[in-house]
Amino acid sequence: MAPATHELIFLTNAAASNVRGRPDRDSTWLGIPSVNVYGEVTIKKEYNASFSVVILKEGVPTATVLGATCVRTVIDIGMYEEGYYADSLFLQNPATIRISSPDGVKKVIAAGGLIQARDAQTLIVHADGILCARRKKESRSQTLRELRQLLEGAMSTLDSLETSDHEKALAKQVGESMFAAFADAAMK
Repeated sequence: MAPATHELIFLTNAAASNVRGRPDRDSTWLGIPSVNVYGEVTIKKEYNASFSVVILKEGVPTATVLGATCVRTVIDIGMYEEGYYADSLFLQNPATIRISSPDGVKKVIAAGGLIQARDAQTLIVHADGILCARRKKESRSQTLRELRQLLEGAMSTLDSLETSDHEKALAKQVGESMFAAFADAAMK
């Protein structure tokens, strides 16, 4: 089996246009280092063309973003020089990866890894680990607990003999809306 080949990413300088200073025009991928932050780089295609981003953790896809316009992250800049091509960019550990698309910005915190352009349309992030997944799960659990408490409070109000009709009507509305929110949160 032949080894996989990847598109090259041209590491330009922050003041360069899309094509200035390039030795050739064979790669559509640009890595543009930030002027102010050491190691921060914006990866995009020439002329801001859209592309797909696939995030892999241990070779398994964990997220896909279609229609991305740029990816901002922090690379181990000491391994690269401006004006050269690279077949992969090694991430710092940890590295926040921000993927911009028309749907907004998706943020992933990777525990190291590398970025490669699989082809002219797809950027692959090989993450050694994802650091924010646990925090998101804990946040979801907390949200479900809070919604459950609100639902139980509404049910108690409905069951109480001392509750007025107006209070029961309000408790019913709260219960219905909290049930819908609980179902939505549980499905995520």
